[in-house]
Amino acid sequence: MEHVRADRERASVLVARLLDVIAQRIFDGDFDVAAMLRASGRRDKNLLTRFAAELGLTPGVYIMTARMRLGARLLAETKLKVWEIAAEVGYGSADSFSRAFKKWNDDEGPTAFRKAARSPAPEPPPPSPESAVSREQIRRALAGDLPPESAEELSGQLYGLGDLVRSGYRELAEAPGQPGPVEPAMARDLWRWIEPLPFEVQLQAVEKQAPVYETPALFHHLCTLSLEARDDRRALRRAALALACVPAVTERLGKWSLNIFARAWAIAGYAQRRAGQLEAAAQSFHAASETLELAGDRAHPVVTAELCIYQASLELERDNYHLADELAGRGFGILDQVVERVLADLPEDGPDEP
Repeated sequence: MEHVRADRERASVLVARLLDVIAQRIFDGDFDVAAMLRASGRRDKNLLTRFAAELGLTPGVYIMTARMRLGARLLAETKLKVWEIAAEVGYGSADSFSRAFKKWNDDEGPTAFRKAARSPAPEPPPPSPESAVSREQIRRALAGDLPPESAEELSGQLYGLGDLVRSGYRELAEAPGQPGPVEPAMARDLWRWIEPLPFEVQLQAVEKQAPVYETPALFHHLCTLSLEARDDRRALRRAALALACVPAVTERLGKWSLNIFARAWAIAGYAQRRAGQLEAAAQSFHAASETLELAGDRAHPVVTAELCIYQASLELERDNYHLADELAGRGFGILDQVVERVLADLPEDGPDEP
C-alpha cells in the first residue's frame, strides 16, 4: 500500500482514480483489470495505456506485483502455509499462486524463496586493519564481491581510487551540460519497477526505455546490477539487459562508443565465467579486447583495467596461473598509473597519507 499511495501522489486524476480502486480491492479473489475499470466507472481502454505510461507497468502487472510483494513478505516473516498466503493475496489456490510467484521471482517458487529468505546472511568481510588498501580489496570491489557498506568504506579509504572509478564511468555516463544525478536516478527508478517482473518483460522495458536516455546511465546501472547479482542466472540476465541498451546509446556517445561496447562484452564475459560457461566467456573477453584495440588512444583506462581483472579470473578457472597473474598485474598496473595521476592532481592540503 505504501507503493500505491506514493504512486497516487504523482499520478493524474484519472489514473489516481484507478489506484483508489486498486487500493480497496487488490486482494479480492475476483479482482482483475476488467473489475477495476467497472469499479472506476470508466470503460475507456486508452486509460490503460495512460496508466502504463505514467507508472511504467500495465494495470495487470501492477496488480500482480503488489500481490507478489505481500506474498513474499508473508513467506519470509510468517509461518502461514502457502495456500493460506495464496488466499490472503487474492489467489484461489496454492497452485495458481505458485505459478504467479515463479513468474514474478525468476522461476523460483514460494518454498524455495522461503527457505532462502530464512537462511542466515553471510558475514561481511572484516574491515582492513591497515590504513592502506590492498590490491585484493580493489579486485573484490571491481568484481562486485563486496557488500555495499564495505564498498562505501573502501571508497573512503582509497581517497581517490573510489572517486576515480566513479568519475571514470561518470565521464562515460554523462552528456555535456546535463545534470549528473538525473539519468542515474531514472535508471534506479526504472529498475525498481521492473525488478519483480519476468525477464522477458524486463527486456522489453529496457529496449523501450534505453532510447529515452541521453547518456548510458541505464547501461552502467545494469552492469553494476549484474556484478552484484547473488546468483549466476541473475548475473547473466542482467548482463543481457545491459547488452540490450548498447544499440540505443552508441549513436549518442561519439568517441566513447567503443568503450561502451568493450565494457558490455566484459560484463557479459564475467557473468558467463561465473556461470561456468568458460568458452563463451573467453569469446566475450576477446570481443572486448578487440574493441579496445579499435578504440586506440580513446580506450578508457578503467574499462581496460576492469577487463584485465575479469580475464584474470577466467584464467584462474582454467588453472593458467601464470597468465592470470600477468593479466591481473597489467590491470592493477593501469590502476596504479591512474591513481598516481589523481594523487598528483590533489590539492596540497589533502591528507598526508591518502
